[in-house]
Amino acid sequence: MNTTLIIGYGITIGIPEMVIFLLAAIVLGFSIHFFWKGKRSVHGFEKSLALEHQGVSEDDAWRLSYYEQIEQHEKIRDRLEREITKMRDAEKKLLSELEETREEVDRLERVVEKSSHQSIHPSRHISDLVIAQQNLNEYISKEMTERLEKTYEEFNFLQDRMQKIESQFLFFKDFIRDIQKVSGDHVKLGDQLKHIRDIESMLAKSSK
Repeated sequence: MNTTLIIGYGITIGIPEMVIFLLAAIVLGFSIHFFWKGKRSVHGFEKSLALEHQGVSEDDAWRLSYYEQIEQHEKIRDRLEREITKMRDAEKKLLSELEETREEVDRLERVVEKSSHQSIHPSRHISDLVIAQQNLNEYISKEMTERLEKTYEEFNFLQDRMQKIESQFLFFKDFIRDIQKVSGDHVKLGDQLKHIRDIESMLAKSSK
């Protein structure tokens, strides 16, 4: 069976060579198609060419930018965690002060009650004691009420602040996870483009 084909100008091409050329043409066609498609879809392709002239590839520049963003958001996350810890410590301190205030009120009330039951013979002393007790009760009531109100205000403020910080922390945590996912997809696309460029380089060398 004749396995050669005679073309004009006396050039003889065998069937195996024709098959190889045909496959090379198909691969070249797909390579050009995916190359131009990737060129249109990848954001900042022109910028990547400039980076390549500077000795920095687009993939390396994107990865560097990605790692910088990750580092920045990790710093923000660490700062928020420290602030949350500080807020929780302040919350514990306020609760402790509130409990001490209540204990102090109870103690003073017991002292006043004990003093009022003591046996005092002169009526003037009894009258003075009653007045002093009333003044003390009013002072304690006013002082403790103001302290309790201030403590509750600070406590509620810290609670609201903690909720906002925790919401921000969850937001940045989800954001970092999304960045990692996008980075994985971009790395895959970059590897595919690199593979296409390698094929084009091989075809260009083989055609010479």
